[in-house]
Amino acid sequence: MDKFLQIIGALICVAALSLMVFIMSASADRGDGVTLLLGMLPFGIPAVIGGVVLAAFGSMLEQLKAIRASLERQERP
Repeated sequence: MDKFLQIIGALICVAALSLMVFIMSASADRGDGVTLLLGMLPFGIPAVIGGVVLAAFGSMLEQLKAIRASLERQERP
């Protein structure tokens, strides 16, 4: 589950940002690029934060599994 969450978190970041860039650039006038980027920020920032949170949670699960395994090894004489 830990690797799955890390991969899904990274894919959410990439997919959401790619989708937002595609949608905003397709629907926007061919004007200023800065205005286009500023228009994408309200959609892109939460997607990136959500992906990072998922990936961090997956990493935390991986560390907890390693801690549990080491504790089980120490309990056995």
